[in-house]
Amino acid sequence: MVWHGRPSGLFPAGDHVFPADVEASAEFAAALCADLAEVHLVPLSLLAADRPAAWPLRLTSLRAFLARRASRLDEVLCGPSVASNTREHGRGLVARLRELGAPPIIVAHEEAELARVSRPGWRPTLALEALLPDALGAASLVDADSRARPGGPLAVGADISDLVLLASACCVTPGAAEVPGPWPAEQEWTSLLDVERDETPAPHGFVRVRPAVYPDALETLAVAGALLRVVVPVED
Repeated sequence: MVWHGRPSGLFPAGDHVFPADVEASAEFAAALCADLAEVHLVPLSLLAADRPAAWPLRLTSLRAFLARRASRLDEVLCGPSVASNTREHGRGLVARLRELGAPPIIVAHEEAELARVSRPGWRPTLALEALLPDALGAASLVDADSRARPGGPLAVGADISDLVLLASACCVTPGAAEVPGPWPAEQEWTSLLDVERDETPAPHGFVRVRPAVYPDALETLAVAGALLRVVVPVED
């Protein structure tokens, strides 16, 4: 589905394998490797500012990959179940908010989105910029005690899981069904998430922010020839 311009549920929960475009997968792997090396050093002084300017991550390579694969991205977003799943999600969300007695302004906001996606001929579109995490927001997640303590662990990962899953979907062969298992023990999978990175501590007075894929959103992303393995954790 695509709600407020953000994709969700592009892959089913659990361990799944899909036929993949080898060229697209290699291009995506290189883009992901390049962007996971991106580093931002956020001054602690900025975290105390009243209204600091936005500081989005660049993620240049992944954005370029999606631009080059725009036609495939459009196929992914306009799949047969995307519109119906989006509307079903919206109806459930609005119903839950009303049941919980949420503030009217919040309910009205979600009702307006539900009305928009329910119009005849609605086509999902992405607010790609909204998928770029903010370095300042990520840095603010470092606890105050660590910031105040000399030599504290002033480093944090900014979650890019949604963007990575979106790019992964562009690697799946169009119209292909999931490949059934079980897989032979000798199957060699190459993880796209295990990237070696510089672990140099952040300079004094700064928080080091780097892109990260959180395991609670995407546990495994790997390739083996023309196969793409995606493990999305199952919610308890």
